[in-house]
Amino acid sequence: MESDEQPNSFIVDIVDKCGETHFEGVGDGMITVIYIAIGLFLLEENLVNVLLIDEPEVSLHTEVIKTIGEVL
Repeated sequence: MESDEQPNSFIVDIVDKCGETHFEGVGDGMITVIYIAIGLFLLEENLVNVLLIDEPEVSLHTEVIKTIGEVL
């Protein structure tokens, strides 16, 4: 994750082990996990004070929801 030239702006690259970016077939659940990970990073770096997550269970598997609950 790199900071862009604009404050409070980030670029996220998702690459496989070969260094190639693939977005085809990325489901809503994966996108939700990415947003939560970014939010946790921002909290850890004290760039935000509050993280609101609206209905993550809509697109996540039960085991992922449990894991995220444990992390939070």
